[in-house]
Amino acid sequence: MTDLLTQSGYAAAPESVLRAALEAMYAVTQAYWKVVDDAHATLQTLCSQGYRLGMISNAADDQDVQVLVDQAELRSYFDFILTSAAEGIRKPNPRIFRTALARWGLPPARAAMVGDMLGADILGAKNAGIFSVWVTRHADSAANRAHEDTIVPDAAISTLKELPPLLESFTI
Repeated sequence: MTDLLTQSGYAAAPESVLRAALEAMYAVTQAYWKVVDDAHATLQTLCSQGYRLGMISNAADDQDVQVLVDQAELRSYFDFILTSAAEGIRKPNPRIFRTALARWGLPPARAAMVGDMLGADILGAKNAGIFSVWVTRHADSAANRAHEDTIVPDAAISTLKELPPLLESFTI
């Protein structure tokens, strides 16, 4: 937002004005954003099976992600919610994955990354030495098509409900 305003000739806008503009902009998506149908059931299953869960988002605004997580009642499933905005690191940079692993005190071989973007989630997991699971529901997006011949996940599922049986079949 700061860069856009500066490029438009409005340098040095007060932080309060920027935050208000961002909140107004994100209010639109927050009003309509919905969690996928199988998310709660899958997350509950994974938690009951003893998996520890964390979230890494490439979102540009940490507060927006935190609001969305709370509105969708997802926070209780996760040990932490990391955002690129708060960490200053974007996927696929392996440092954000190492930050997550450090929170758990786990080596990469004991973790799995589940994501729907080949260039961010799957490549990032591979760069960090983490088992990668691609959720293919957005496989036909332009961003994924750009990488479909060069980034290969360790596993692929079309829905989240396929994840618990997949993880049970592996020793992570």
